[in-house]
Amino acid sequence: MSTVAKKIETGLDVDPMFPMPVGRAHIGREITEEEISFLRGADRHSTKTPEGRVWHNNWGPPDANLAAHPEMKDIFDFCGTAILSYFKFVWPSAMPRASLSFTQTWFNIRKRGGQHEAHDHSNSFISAVFNVWGEDPIIFEPPKTSGLFGSIRFGYETSGFAPDFVPIVIPAGGILIFPSHLVHSVPRIEDPAGRCTISMNTFPVGSMGDGDNLNSLMIGGVGIGENEELPEGAMKVNLATR
Repeated sequence: MSTVAKKIETGLDVDPMFPMPVGRAHIGREITEEEISFLRGADRHSTKTPEGRVWHNNWGPPDANLAAHPEMKDIFDFCGTAILSYFKFVWPSAMPRASLSFTQTWFNIRKRGGQHEAHDHSNSFISAVFNVWGEDPIIFEPPKTSGLFGSIRFGYETSGFAPDFVPIVIPAGGILIFPSHLVHSVPRIEDPAGRCTISMNTFPVGSMGDGDNLNSLMIGGVGIGENEELPEGAMKVNLATR
């Protein structure tokens, strides 16, 4: 939705007061056989389910960190750059004092007929989904804080100011970036090949706020940005190391 005012037929100006940023980008190439083979064969740290296989986050043994595997490096370099671009666009004055760090990385492989129930990503700031294969949509729900517009449903066809559930299809090789509090789900998978996605959560690191407003905060960690000029003790930038 555009951030500029829209003039409708009656001459009324309608402004998008609190637009929701959703970012999209594409890696610009086909997913390689090496990347697909790695994901298909990654059983050691995955949880088997009737609907497919899930690799749960990057905490635990070193080889459980999905982003640390060489087969995944190019994908996570791309995802880190895309997420940081989103961050800089939404908060243009945040850098270089603050950046983002990967906190969890995981993948889902689900068979045809599987689904993923509605959920958000708690204890996270910005989340992203990278599609490896499959053509089924992610369904986003409007935030409940939208008041009246968040509780009335007319159907998919809306102006964008009063959305119902919004389906978004991510092409293979594409990434979708969104605020972690947005509730989303995957309906019954119809693609015969099933669906494979790589998901990731991020959280701010560095310096936020200021002392004069009594809201200053310093969080250490490894950032996914490119700027080395950061406060002492905050972080060093190292793209996609988590």
